[in-house]
Amino acid sequence: FFTDTGNLVWNYLDFVMVGGGVLDLWLMPVVVAIQSSLNPGPSDKPGLGQFKNVMALFRIVRILKILRLVRLLKAIKPLYRLMLGVVESLKAMQWVIVLTILMLYGAAIFWTSLVGKGLIYGGGAPPPHAGERF
Repeated sequence: FFTDTGNLVWNYLDFVMVGGGVLDLWLMPVVVAIQSSLNPGPSDKPGLGQFKNVMALFRIVRILKILRLVRLLKAIKPLYRLMLGVVESLKAMQWVIVLTILMLYGAAIFWTSLVGKGLIYGGGAPPPHAGERF
């Protein structure tokens, strides 16, 4: 496992991720159970909080395992071309998202001015039946 020089980095990454998962899923409940049995009071120990933060970091690092799929996609040319097409389409979608946000922002300003300042009711107070809806 650790002697294959071609995949040495991936093997170490897998080892760290599996070790972090074991710590998170098996060791953490045991530590909490031992701590709660020894100290039945509130368990706001700073060391345990830091350990939880490290375990949360390990959970995030597990996402890096997806990078192994990129290597597989490069080996299969049609899948690689499909992945490049999806990435290119996401670049174009960013402008659609920007336009949508600008339109929603403009509509929010318009309706806030129209309803919030009472312009929709001729500048006066809203009719009594309008309060029933809201």
